[in-house]
Order: sequence, then structure tokens, then C-alpha cells
Amino acid sequence: MNNPRLRFILIAILLITTPVLTEAADWRIKPIRIDLNARAKNGAVTVINSSDHSITFQVNATLWTQDASSKDLFSPTEDLIFFPHILTVEPHKERIIRAGVKVPATDTEKTYRLFVEEIPSAQDASGTKINVKVRFGIPVFVTPLEPQRSMEASKLSLNNGLLSATLLNTGNSHTRPVSLSAVGLASDGQEVFRYKKDGWYLLTGAQRTYTIPIDANDCRKAAEIQLEVDGQYLDILEKLPAGSYSCHDGS
Repeated sequence: MNNPRLRFILIAILLITTPVLTEAADWRIKPIRIDLNARAKNGAVTVINSSDHSITFQVNATLWTQDASSKDLFSPTEDLIFFPHILTVEPHKERIIRAGVKVPATDTEKTYRLFVEEIPSAQDASGTKINVKVRFGIPVFVTPLEPQRSMEASKLSLNNGLLSATLLNTGNSHTRPVSLSAVGLASDGQEVFRYKKDGWYLLTGAQRTYTIPIDANDCRKAAEIQLEVDGQYLDILEKLPAGSYSCHDGS
């Protein structure tokens, strides 16, 4: 791709449509999250500018919740104190953003996002301003006094080659299924197929239904199909014995 303006726009579109990112073409953020608790009421992230030009950012805090289908919802909040609200990072320099919580969590975890948004100022060769906003949403977790992590899988089924399962966070703190795998085992226990899907954060009380398509030919080779959930904190293994599912068109 020889058109730098087009390349910039494509990168920006990718970043905008991704839930949480920590690196753009010219800048990045570390660490990727902030964890607060009764003892650590303040945290910080570093914005690193690896480009040859200055970049200005705007910072906003939001309350982060999830609805019944675990869709991420963001709303204004004054629970977080952060500084600065606007910052400029010089070429090949870095700046620190500090954040703290006014009231610590007690029984249930509090969750927020700190959005760092680039204020666009780039121009193409013709002088036309490229008004594309790129922002990163940094998770901020405020841990309760006694964190309890619990995740359950339910409604496991396989119909017409589509495996479906619902994960529910039954604890008082977030959990994160990193990946879900549909695994087929032969009668001798040998693995005959594995289909993998990425997971995402589950906040307290939230649930999400995942589906994984399985090829009909692979499905028929299996005597048993398992769902493996590889979690950041917890793992789950559920089984579908032969005869309890259909690979395709009722077979």
C-alpha cells in the first residue's frame, strides 16, 4: 500500500472498531489496565509517542457496565479522579496519566474505562485535514474487599453443527474467558478436531452466549465433544456425549 493517507485511515478504522487496544501506528499505552483496591487507590498509565511529531490527547472516564447480553455500556461518571484531562506528548517522549477512585469498592467490584483519545491534526499532501479519531479504552477495576471469582457454563448444545454455550459470571468480580474451544475426541480419546474462539470480559452478573460452528465431517468423527474454556482466572470443561447432539441436518 503506497498511499500513506489511505494507510492511516485504514489503521484508524481498525482501532476504532476494536474494544480495547494498547497500540496505534504512532503511539501506545502501558500498562493495558489499572487495578485499584482499598490499599492502592491510585494508579497510572504511560502514553508513549514513537512518532516524529507531537500528539495531543483528550482523556475521559466512564462507568463500564454490561447489559443482559453482556454488551459493553459506557456512561459518564465522576467516580474517577484523573489528570491530566488533555495532554501533548512530544516526539519520542512519554507522559503519565494518573487515575484514582473516590470511593473504594466494598462488596462488589466497580468497573470503569479510561478513554485516551487522539485529537487528530494530520493533513495529507493536498492540505486536507484528516479528521479521524483514534481512542483506547483502558479497563479500570476497583477490587472489592473480598474478591470472589466464579464462572459457570450452561445451555451447552450442538445442533446442526453449531455448538452453543452460555457463560455466566456468578462472582463479585470480573472474569475473562480468554478462549473457548470445541474439541472432538475419538472413542480411544484421541483428539480429532479443535475449533477455537476468542472470549471477552464478563463483568459481575453478566452472561454471554458463544457459538462455534463445527464442520459436519469432523463432527461425525467424534465419539464425544467437549467445550474447553481457558480463562484468565478460571477454566471450565463441559462434555457432550455421543447421541446428545446433531452434526448436520439432524445427523
